[in-house]
Amino acid sequence: MPNWKKLAVSGSAASFASLLVDTSITASIISGSQFTGSLYGTASQAVSSSYTSTASFALNSGVTQLLAGSNITLAPTNGLGQVTVSSTSGGGGFNTATGSYGSFYSTQTQTNVAGTARSMSLNVTDITNGVSISGSTNPFNTYIKTENAGVYDIQFSAQIDKTDSGKDEVWIWLRKNGTDLQDTATSIQLTGNGDHYVAAWNFFVNSAANDYYQLMWYSPDANVRLHAEPGFGVVPGIPSLIVTANRVDQFLSNTGSFNGSFSGSFTGSLAGTASQAVSSSYAATASFANSFPDQGFQFTQATGSSTWTVNHNLNTFTPLVNVYDSIYNQLIPASVSSIDANTTQITFSTAQAGYAIISKGSGISSQIAVSASFATTASYAITASYASSVGVNFEQVTPSSTWTIVHNLNNKHPLVQIYDSSDATIIPQSIVGTNTNTVTITFSTAINGYARVV
Repeated sequence: MPNWKKLAVSGSAASFASLLVDTSITASIISGSQFTGSLYGTASQAVSSSYTSTASFALNSGVTQLLAGSNITLAPTNGLGQVTVSSTSGGGGFNTATGSYGSFYSTQTQTNVAGTARSMSLNVTDITNGVSISGSTNPFNTYIKTENAGVYDIQFSAQIDKTDSGKDEVWIWLRKNGTDLQDTATSIQLTGNGDHYVAAWNFFVNSAANDYYQLMWYSPDANVRLHAEPGFGVVPGIPSLIVTANRVDQFLSNTGSFNGSFSGSFTGSLAGTASQAVSSSYAATASFANSFPDQGFQFTQATGSSTWTVNHNLNTFTPLVNVYDSIYNQLIPASVSSIDANTTQITFSTAQAGYAIISKGSGISSQIAVSASFATTASYAITASYASSVGVNFEQVTPSSTWTIVHNLNNKHPLVQIYDSSDATIIPQSIVGTNTNTVTITFSTAINGYARVV
C-alpha cells in the first residue's frame, strides 16, 4: 500500500501517531493558549525559551518538585517552579555544626544605684554564632541569649572601682530567664578611693534554645561602678565588662570513613566496621602495636632452627614467653634465657619454625591488637590487665622448694612464668591458686629465682 501523508493547515486539527523531523521545528503559542501533553527529547531539543517559561525548570534533570526536610524552608512552599531553599537551624540561619559562641564587651562606665540589683550591660558584639545580646535596658543590652540548646561556658571579667573612701562590698551572681540561680553569688571588697578590682570567673549552664542570662551586681554604695577607660599611647582601651559564651557539648559526627594519619592521644571509644577501624594502616602496623612498651612483641621464625634469638626491646630480664609452631600448636622449648634486658634466646631439641609471643604481661601482641574486640568496642584496651598495667614481679632471694606469691590480682588462675637466677625458664612441680590473690609454686628441690604473675 502507498504511504499516506497528512497535511496540517492553519486552523485545522490533526493527529499524528508519530512525527519525524529531519531538521527542526519552530513554533510559538498564541497568547492565552495552552500546551497540554508531554514533550520528550534532549535538553537542546525541548528547552527553547519560546516553549518553557523558565529554563531553570526544564533543565532540572527531571526534578519536578522539591520537598522541605527538617530545618528547611522553601519559597514557594509547594516546591514547584523556581525555588529558594533556606535553612532554619541554628537560630537565624547559623550553622550549628561550626559551634555556638559569642564574644561581647562594654565600652561604657556603668554606674550603681545604691541598694539596687543591677544587670551588667554590653554594647559591642565582637564575634558571634548562635549567641546574641538583647534587652535594651540599664542602659544597653543586658541579655546573653543562647539560640541553640546545649551546655554553655559563660565567662566574664568586670573592672570594678570606687570613687570614695572606706571599705565597700560588691556581690555578683547569675540570673537565668529573669530568675536568680541558686549558689552563684560571690562577694568582693574594695578599700579606699580609686581602689580597682577585676572580677573574673565562669559559669557552666544547661541551656534551652532562646534562654537568656544576666550578670547581676549589687552594692549599697552608690560610688561603686564598673569602670571603662579609653586607650592611650600604646595601651588599648579597657572595657568595663567582657563576656564570652561558648557551647561545650558539641561534637563532630562523620558517618563516612577516615583516611589520614593520627598523632597524639585518643580518649573515649572507637566504634565502626572492620573496614573502618581495623585497616592495617591504622591498627595493624608494628609501629602502632609496639609503641606501647608493655604491650609485647611477636616474633616469627620462618625457617626451622634449634635456636631462636628474639630482640623484643621490652627492657626486662623476665618477660613472659609463649611459643607456637607454624600451625599454632603451643611448644615447650628446651630452654628460655635472657641474653640481656632486650634479647631472649629460645632453644629446642630439634629445629623448629613458628612464632613467639613475648610481653611483660600487661599487653598482647600486635597480631591480637587488630581483633574486633580491640577496634570496635568501648574497652579499647582489650583487657583490664592492659589498661591498668597490672601484674607482679616476684623474686625468691633464698633457695626454697615453696614460693608463696601474694599478687592481689583477684584471679585464682593467673598466668605464671618462672626463671632461675640465671634468667632461664623453669618448669615447676606444681602451681596452685591458693585463693584469688595468692599463688603457691612448688619445686622438687630448693631453688631461688624470679616469677612473673599476671
